[in-house]
Amino acid sequence: MKSYKFLDDVAIADIAFEAEADSLNGVFIACGEAVFETISDVEKVDKIKVYDISLKSDTLEKLLYDFLETIVYYKDTDSVVFNSCEVKIEEKDNNFLLKGKIYGEYINRNKHELYSDVKAITMHMFKLEKKGDNYKATVVLDI
Repeated sequence: MKSYKFLDDVAIADIAFEAEADSLNGVFIACGEAVFETISDVEKVDKIKVYDISLKSDTLEKLLYDFLETIVYYKDTDSVVFNSCEVKIEEKDNNFLLKGKIYGEYINRNKHELYSDVKAITMHMFKLEKKGDNYKATVVLDI
């Protein structure tokens, strides 16, 4: 079951989504999956290439932003599409650390159906918050 939904009429030339999960790791994964699905048909992407990610930030919002920007960076620099990710977030010495992996493969235009070219994660409406027992993120993608 998807734990994110795309938002209509939020931004004219962009794509927006909200992600929600019952854990911090879960909301980061849901955001990653929403970005993957914005870019391509994830059902047609195999787990051939693995990127290990290690990020550090003083806020969770900045950590989420950096995580999503890392996905866009690898997409652009290595011409890859992704279908899944793993993350583990911990707090240490007043910082938040993310260790994770993103899985995908090099773009093959005969195999992959490409949707939107995500250029960047915008700060417009960007938010990560805890609501009750859940975490909720709002993200706008520049396409």
